[in-house]
Amino acid sequence: MSTYAERLASGRSLSQHPVSLGVRFALELSALGSVALWGWQAGHGWMSWLLAVLLPVIGAVVWGLFATDPDVGHGSTGTVMVSGPVRLLAEAGVFLAAIAASYGSGHPALATAFAVAVVAQSSVSYDRLLLLLRGR
Repeated sequence: MSTYAERLASGRSLSQHPVSLGVRFALELSALGSVALWGWQAGHGWMSWLLAVLLPVIGAVVWGLFATDPDVGHGSTGTVMVSGPVRLLAEAGVFLAAIAASYGSGHPALATAFAVAVVAQSSVSYDRLLLLLRGR
């Protein structure tokens, strides 16, 4: 069985396929949009603006702050290097917040569709999940 690095170099890693990466990026942006929408609806007056801007920024910081070698390459700066399971917890937290925000803003069908899309994309990227769960 080949290693993740070998599959990555040969182009056989599903998690690194351009379509998979594009879907993952779209899901990340959708997550930020969902929490922004919830913040806009939860606040009143200037608080709507503050929450709609601040919540996605917090989500993006959480997403970008915690990194692990297989995801960022080598020698990335500005991130906190963590184990794979910690990175997965950070990602799950952002996605779960987005699902809760979609539901809380009155869009349960959108929350369900988003959850299904996250699970589907994660299933396609199983090689990345396995690598991160092994703590590498």
